[in-house]
Amino acid sequence: MGSRKHIWDLIPVDSAICFAVEAVLLLRLFFIYAVHFKTHPVLTTMVANAILNGLSDTFAQTLTTMRARRRTLDRDKEARLDAIREEYDLSMQASAEMLKGAERPFDYERLARFVCYGYVSAILQFKWFAWLEDTFPIAGHSALVKRLLADQLFYAPFSLLFFFGFMNLFQGGSRADLRKRLEKQYVGALKAQYILWPAVQIINFKFVPLMYQLPLGTSQRNCELAVLLTASVSSVNVGWNIYLSFILGRS
Repeated sequence: MGSRKHIWDLIPVDSAICFAVEAVLLLRLFFIYAVHFKTHPVLTTMVANAILNGLSDTFAQTLTTMRARRRTLDRDKEARLDAIREEYDLSMQASAEMLKGAERPFDYERLARFVCYGYVSAILQFKWFAWLEDTFPIAGHSALVKRLLADQLFYAPFSLLFFFGFMNLFQGGSRADLRKRLEKQYVGALKAQYILWPAVQIINFKFVPLMYQLPLGTSQRNCELAVLLTASVSSVNVGWNIYLSFILGRS
């Protein structure tokens, strides 16, 4: 039913294919990240960010589609039961049209924008973490607090502003569109950022060396701890980008 093929009548096949490709790329990058980071740190970070952002947007789009399809399937089931009770013939064609109209096609342009944003924003991320490392070397609680305050008071608001500006630009939006989007979504997103990230960044800054504060970093030295902490922070980062993708999808 509908114009898209589905797995278990729920998961769009095109979304599943995108997710599988991104997962394979992410797994491949995980094993070669440390080697390439030593020679090309910025480029390696950019590629890692691009893949993680693509994975996040694909997940967000897939979840949105699944929820919409599930709601429509439930409504369709109720309509069929009502039709049986009322002895009214609800045609299969009408049912298919209900599903088709409720379901968005996979937005490849949106995915491309998210991948590009991850690729470009990695430059800012890399430079910022390097600056924090040089300016506030962790030697005690005081330096940790200073690094955290600098990150949350300066980089966090700017990075969100950069996100909305980047997406507006590549969607062909005007300044008025950007202003409207910021008025509607910026403060809420910033509040969510302050709820989530300070605790994560305390762990990140205190226990994870610079190289491993960036996506997917692992090493032979302290490998188990590095993998555990990096996987945890990267998972939070993916979750945050899924949230941003949902915001983008609503606008």
